[in-house]
Amino acid sequence: MGDPSWAWPVFLIWTGLACICFAILMFVRAPYGRHQQAGWGPTLPARTAWVLMEGCSLMVMTGLFFASHAPGTLALTGFSLWLFHYGYRSFIYPVRAQITHKTMPLLVALLAITFNIVNATFNGLALFFWQPGEAATLNLGLTSLAGLFLFGMGFSIHLHSDQVLRELRSSTSSPSTEYQIPNKGLHRWVSSPNYLGELIQWLGFALLINNLAAWSFFIWTGANLIPRAIANRAWYKTTFTDYPGHRTALIPFLF
Repeated sequence: MGDPSWAWPVFLIWTGLACICFAILMFVRAPYGRHQQAGWGPTLPARTAWVLMEGCSLMVMTGLFFASHAPGTLALTGFSLWLFHYGYRSFIYPVRAQITHKTMPLLVALLAITFNIVNATFNGLALFFWQPGEAATLNLGLTSLAGLFLFGMGFSIHLHSDQVLRELRSSTSSPSTEYQIPNKGLHRWVSSPNYLGELIQWLGFALLINNLAAWSFFIWTGANLIPRAIANRAWYKTTFTDYPGHRTALIPFLF
C-alpha cells in the first residue's frame, strides 16, 4: 500500500466511526424508503435527495482526477469503476425509481452528503496522489482479476435487484400498496440482494485497489447496509404474514 504514514491513525479513527455508526443503526432505523417516519425535521423530494447525495461523490472524485497529474492505469481503472457506480446511483437510479411521491429527511441527506464527500476525498487522494510509482500500474494478477470480477458481479446483482423492485412497484396503483413481496432473482433467498450486490462491489474494489481508503470504504458499506438489511427483513416479516421464513437478511442461507 502507498498510503502516507499519517493515514493510519486517520483511517483508524474514520473506521472507528463506522463501527459506532453500525452500533447506532442496529437500534435506529434510518427514516427513508419503507422506514419513513415523521419527527425527523424538514424533508426533500426523494429524487432530489438521491441526486445530491450520490452526485457529490461523483463530483469530488472527478475534481481530484482532473487535479492529478498523469494517473497510472490502476488509478484510471479505479476511477472508471467509481464513475460506473456513482453515475448509476446519481442519475439513472433516481430517474427510474418509483419515488415521485416520496420524501427524505433533510438531516439524512446531509449526513449522507457529508459521508460521501469525505469518502470520495479519501479515495480520490489515495488513487491519484498517494500511489507510489511501482504501485500505480494495474497488475492483472489473480487478486486484481478477482477484484474486477467481484465488482462486476456485485454491480450486476445490485442492478438486477433494483430492477425487480422497480417492476414490482410500477405494477401497483397507489403509494399505499406499492410494496409487495419480490420473488425474482436473489430476492428469492434474501431480503436485500441490492445491498449484497453493493457489498460485493466494494469488496472487489478494495481487493483491486488495496489501500486504506478502499478497505475503509468497504467497512463503511457494511456498517451502513448490514443493519439496513436486518431492518428490511424485519419489516417484511411484520408487514406480510406470508413472507417466506427461509429468506435471510443479506447472505443466502447464512445471514
